[in-house]
Amino acid sequence: YKLMQPADYVRITVYDAYGKVMTEMDGGTAKGDNQVFWDGRGDYSGGQAVRKIYFWQMEIAFRGDAERIVKQFVMEAR
Repeated sequence: YKLMQPADYVRITVYDAYGKVMTEMDGGTAKGDNQVFWDGRGDYSGGQAVRKIYFWQMEIAFRGDAERIVKQFVMEAR
């Protein structure tokens, strides 16, 4: 993901198709390109991801803003 300005906080949460949280990760907060990697393991379920659809949510807070930005995406695990 690419940030147009430095962020104070980036939190990425991956959900399975039933809405169960698979993992939560802190993301990079630097201006420009940032990456996170998920190995497909569920932090909370202990299970390995199988080929199916997952949803992930990115929560971003910028300095001086009272509100956080929340974006949601879909990904297919292979």
